[in-house]
Amino acid sequence: MALSAAAEKQAIIDLMQKTTVEVTPGGAAKVADFRDMLRAGCTVYVTFLPGSDFADTVNTVRRLKDEGFNPVPHFAARSIPSAKFLEENLASLQGETGVTEGLLI
Repeated sequence: MALSAAAEKQAIIDLMQKTTVEVTPGGAAKVADFRDMLRAGCTVYVTFLPGSDFADTVNTVRRLKDEGFNPVPHFAARSIPSAKFLEENLASLQGETGVTEGLLI
């Protein structure tokens, strides 16, 4: 049974209420204001890419938090050279941005 246009629109809206997105610091730099594109409070995973500067991830997380989102830093295990690196950078993220969660794959 096909949905009416109004029901289809509402189904899409309902689905998108819990949707999360991911962005790289480089991709984020190309977006003037995420508030023009995403719902307030949306969870945005911020990727720390191998070979990139961790400060770019911190700055992107801070920006997204300032714009009213729930930024979650996303670490690929292959990009973490040591436990010390992870500990120091998590402390930096928490201290500078107040994030309370992360994703490690």
